[in-house]
Amino acid sequence: MAFTLVVSLYTSRIVLKYLGISDFGIFEIVGSITASFSFLIASMTLATQRYLNFTLGQNDSAKVSKVFSTALNIHIGISLVLLLLAETVGLYFLNYHLNIPEGRMTAANIVYQFSVGSTLLGIVFIPYNALIIAHEKMSFIAGISIVNAILRLIIVYLLVVIDSDKLTAYAALAFAVAMTVQASYAFYSRRHFKEHCTYKLERDKALLKEMVSFSGWCTFGGVTAICKSQGINFILNIFHGVTLNAAMGIANRVAEATNQLVASFQTASNPQIVKQYSCGEFDSLSTLVIRVSKFSYFLMLLVSIPLILNTEFIFKIWLVEVPEYAPEFVKWMILFVLTDSIAGPQWMSILATGKVRNYYLIETAITALNIPLCILVLYFHYSPVYVFIVRFAVNLVVLFWRAVYMQDKIQLPFKRYLKKVMAPIIAVSISAGAISIAASNIPVQGVVRFFVLSAISVLAVTAATWILGLDSNERKSCKSLILAKLGLSRQ
Repeated sequence: MAFTLVVSLYTSRIVLKYLGISDFGIFEIVGSITASFSFLIASMTLATQRYLNFTLGQNDSAKVSKVFSTALNIHIGISLVLLLLAETVGLYFLNYHLNIPEGRMTAANIVYQFSVGSTLLGIVFIPYNALIIAHEKMSFIAGISIVNAILRLIIVYLLVVIDSDKLTAYAALAFAVAMTVQASYAFYSRRHFKEHCTYKLERDKALLKEMVSFSGWCTFGGVTAICKSQGINFILNIFHGVTLNAAMGIANRVAEATNQLVASFQTASNPQIVKQYSCGEFDSLSTLVIRVSKFSYFLMLLVSIPLILNTEFIFKIWLVEVPEYAPEFVKWMILFVLTDSIAGPQWMSILATGKVRNYYLIETAITALNIPLCILVLYFHYSPVYVFIVRFAVNLVVLFWRAVYMQDKIQLPFKRYLKKVMAPIIAVSISAGAISIAASNIPVQGVVRFFVLSAISVLAVTAATWILGLDSNERKSCKSLILAKLGLSRQ
């Protein structure tokens, strides 16, 4: 994960340098159009993974194959609908409503077509990715992330030596990487899970109806992704142009890089959440949700505090040209990702129940408040930074509401969740944050300040987590794991 984090940050620097702020902003905002459709990818992945995990938990190999084929049929159908929407509504929005610099509309349209292609590939190949995760082959997922990072390094090199339009060249190369990664998922699945991914034109109408209904509500809930990210990106473009889209793009890159620290951890736990629910093991399930939530947050806090306190210094050595508002955007984006790290086990446990209609109706209603509130903030000429403050506040509301909603679904009372998850998180955050902020007054600058402040922050988070964040059983488990890794465990 550290390798992919470094590569992600490095490639962002080179891409911004050679594209320039304007073209980088164009790439981000044009890609946002298809990203608005690609909320389907995340939604459908969860839906497919839920059914695959559920059937694997019941040891029903024949039904796993049936679920896979049904899911593939659904995804092909959705990709065709998406293609129609992208080439009509999406194109119209791009050409008549986005704020694109003069003379770059042709390049923007080329970037758009490659973005559409990447999105369609992502949707069609979802069942293969979900099948790998359901079988808990996380080593392959980690390997592919490393390959993806290496390919992006190659893209950066080619971007430097290419003499043609660098924006369109970058879009084409990014599409090629997406195609390679998705093909790898399909090849691995067919080689290792042949009995589960043999495609058949399934005619099980009951299963199809059930999966379409579940996936439909997941898709509806995916609108929240637009409200939280892409919708805000469009609003920034309409009010401030592509320069702020470039700043937003940098913030998104940092968010994606830091989120990788917990994404693989939570991805590994998702199959267990669904399988434990399918077997009715609610005591184990609630304990798993509590521990994954806490450890995800503490792991993210370990890097978040040093990044927030050293943002300006990092930008000086990271980017050649810093887009306006980028440092402020990044700080608030890190806070958003930090709080959002708790959410993964929450919504995965809710999805495991298969009853998601009311959940998505309420969550979407709350999250959709981002759009009108952000419009009001910019309409009355407040700083664009307030857009992130609004987003952060709405996300906190959703976080606590989700904890209330899931208490009856997985037999995890809200009071227990507050005591076991939120109380330790708040205690660790306040204590580690206070120590780190106090340390930021040290009378040194530059690289020395960066390393000293980072070291103090990491030690503060580690100590606070051990003392205030973990209970006795969790500390015992951590000790055993550390000793085992060091080869010092008792025989």
